[in-house]
Amino acid sequence: MDLVPFKVCTYDCVYCQLGGTTLKTVDRKEYVSASKLLCELEARLKTNIHADYVTLAGSGEPTLNGSLKEIVRETKNMTGIPLAVITNGSLLFMDEVKEALSGTDLLIPSLDAGSGASFRRVNRPHGKIRFDSVVEGLMSLKDWYKGRVWLESLVVGGSTDSDSEIEKIAALVDDISPEKVQLNTVVRPPAKPEALEVPRPRMEQFASFFRTPVEIIGYKEGSGREDSRPVPESADSEILELVRRRPVTVRDIALGLGIPANEALKRTGQMFKEGRITATEKNGQIFYIPAEGSKNEP
Repeated sequence: MDLVPFKVCTYDCVYCQLGGTTLKTVDRKEYVSASKLLCELEARLKTNIHADYVTLAGSGEPTLNGSLKEIVRETKNMTGIPLAVITNGSLLFMDEVKEALSGTDLLIPSLDAGSGASFRRVNRPHGKIRFDSVVEGLMSLKDWYKGRVWLESLVVGGSTDSDSEIEKIAALVDDISPEKVQLNTVVRPPAKPEALEVPRPRMEQFASFFRTPVEIIGYKEGSGREDSRPVPESADSEILELVRRRPVTVRDIALGLGIPANEALKRTGQMFKEGRITATEKNGQIFYIPAEGSKNEP
């Protein structure tokens, strides 16, 4: 569920797969109508979908939505599927954000830097956000959050891929005490070309710096699910929605929609021919992105 318009965020990360931030802000308000979101969720739940989580995330920072508490409450009333939130963690020091998130089951915040200088260089935050406040918010989780916490840390080649920087992050993680760390790198086309991917062997070295269990994510694996659901009539529109949110591979589409990889390949190929989507290449992988002029269409 996308709680803000395209690229409304507290950060303007150099590695962002969605490109540059269009509105960098710390103002919390109802950017997207809670009633509209909940109606869409109710309609989707009626299709008897199988899901591990209902996830609040999207194309910006979800905790900026001032109706977050209502969205969390009503979603929990609507379904027994666990509720997850993917957030950059920038507003976790705010009491109203803590209150809104307290009813969720899984929180996946981010910590991409071990110092203020690296934080400003990589995350390029809004001027009112301080690194110390972000760390404070993350460290407070163990005091008030009752759900599971997986901390994501994205390592940017040419910027934060040094032993000293990862050691600083690992030291902070000890105090944050998440269930696990998801260690990621720049595997999708980034906002800035100087944001580079870190090779997997180096990421495995970095993983050894943490005392908390580490899962290295993001690298290409497999090609789809065997337990795929029947291909829905709405598959093309669902593919468009995925593509508008982030660059995706055929595998991403197959896994995200629960459809066979060959069907995802066929659909994307036809949509590419029709000019509805286009493609870009990074490290030998093809990523589908919106065709010119379609990114912000309703």
